Amino acid sequence: MRGDRLLLLRQERRISQRELGAVVLVSGYTISAYEQDRCDPSDDIKKRLAEYFDVSLDYLMGLIDQPLSYRRDANVVMLPRTLTEAQKAGLRLFLSTLEDQNWASPAEEQDPGHPPRGEDPGQLSAPEPARTPAAIGQGAPIGQEPPPPGEALQAPAAAEPIADPAVAVAGA
Repeated sequence: MRGDRLLLLRQERRISQRELGAVVLVSGYTISAYEQDRCDPSDDIKKRLAEYFDVSLDYLMGLIDQPLSYRRDANVVMLPRTLTEAQKAGLRLFLSTLEDQNWASPAEEQDPGHPPRGEDPGQLSAPEPARTPAAIGQGAPIGQEPPPPGEALQAPAAAEPIADPAVAVAGA
């Protein structure tokens, strides 16, 4: 296990080594030894630490750098392996847009079809339109669908036709 990650997680929670030790049933001195990489916790202790901090064992072990949730079933979306990196980036952008718009507020989770109690539905502001997956790939501005494929490639008409030298020579 990476002691530096344990130290960081503990400091983020603002708890002492003794308090963390009480949670996972070891002494504060043992937590200190884990953080300084002087000894390695048992698999059972690693599991307790991952569960307490809600990070994956892979993160604690240093196999990955992103602290994924220990309880992945509710927090992780599995993507098909066939997606390209560009498609994955587009999905991440789309999901971050939803997150930025706070679509998962507690009131909406309880009853998405009705406004929160005490509020007039006519006074609720609608969230800004999200970029659709189609719009993300086309680079359309937020809130707008991309133009139809034929229009996206059309260039503005030139003021004067440009003479092709090859045509001019052939006609002479």
